[in-house]
Amino acid sequence: MQTRLKELRQGHGLTPSQAALAAGVTQKTYLRYEEGAGRVKLAALVRLADFYACSIEYLLGHTDVRELP
Repeated sequence: MQTRLKELRQGHGLTPSQAALAAGVTQKTYLRYEEGAGRVKLAALVRLADFYACSIEYLLGHTDVRELP
């Protein structure tokens, strides 16, 4: 998941602070997500999927299909 989060953030030209704001977490917490060092709460996962317009399954690496049906 950490690779997908970083790729999505960078692809949208966002700073970690901006992505953290979208997820509703602190920048430190978000950076831990990108490092794979922190557990992502479900609420943050849903916010990120909505923000990046992708599925939770894509964020988690369970599918390579980014687009929502």
